[in-house]
Amino acid sequence: PPGRISTEGVYPFCRMMRRSSHLIQGMTDQAMRQDAPWHFLRIGRYLERAEKTARLLEAKFHFARPADPLSIAPVDLYHWQSLVRSAGADEAYLRMELGITSPLEIARFLIVDDHFPRSVNFCLGQVADSLHALAAADVMSAESSALVRARAARSEITRDAERLAGNLVGSLMDRVQQRCNGIHEALDASCFALSSHAEGGTQYAQAARQAQN
Repeated sequence: PPGRISTEGVYPFCRMMRRSSHLIQGMTDQAMRQDAPWHFLRIGRYLERAEKTARLLEAKFHFARPADPLSIAPVDLYHWQSLVRSAGADEAYLRMELGITSPLEIARFLIVDDHFPRSVNFCLGQVADSLHALAAADVMSAESSALVRARAARSEITRDAERLAGNLVGSLMDRVQQRCNGIHEALDASCFALSSHAEGGTQYAQAARQAQN
């Protein structure tokens, strides 16, 4: 309840929520049959991760742009450490032996690293894998818009990351968020939204547009 949160503080509540989230993920991965519902859960998880990582980086590079993307002033060290920790990447990043020394290196790690499960590139790869599995199971078309958009998003990241500069991170992350929203909308339209010709479909479509507005 709200009173308990204000009494005990926000941190214990957030820690409990994070632990519960990890427990749910472990249960779904270890106990669920890995069929279509499991893949839909994975898509939701990794789309959310990609979008949130992109939002963290956009906020840091767009609204609090570092003076020098190739080095970190001592006064800003704590802020960049907090960013890495917020992405759940503190241990993984330090294992790379890169050190919290460069905003651009931090951005590259959180965007393109193929082995870190919260990097944008990794997350979109998992989304594409599950979309491929759904297409193979005839849940959706192999040429579905969601799958086409997921491929395009990964290609865009790979292309732009090669020439990534500090002043480009914010705009790239804004496009990543738009890509994630587009994948979600395409998936919703192809797998969940009622046809406008079906019973109740017109009312559903109108309600959906009103909700978006």
